[in-house]
Amino acid sequence: MKEFFALLDRIRQELAAEQGRVNDYQQCAVLLDLTAQQHLDDTGGRSAARTMLERIRAKCDGIPGLVSLLTSALSLIATFA
Repeated sequence: MKEFFALLDRIRQELAAEQGRVNDYQQCAVLLDLTAQQHLDDTGGRSAARTMLERIRAKCDGIPGLVSLLTSALSLIATFA
């Protein structure tokens, strides 16, 4: 879990650094905050977190560093099942 939250922090920093290139930065920041509030030990929480991260990733298309971090976070969620 600590690794996941550290990854979310890295995503947050990268989002801020790239906010001029991110499609709807504010919504991405809100979705990231909501993702951090999900209970990943619960199927519903994992599903919600996955959906929100996928939405963020879609808005960051074309920003390789962010896409890579978001893909890593999505992969990590799968390990919590």
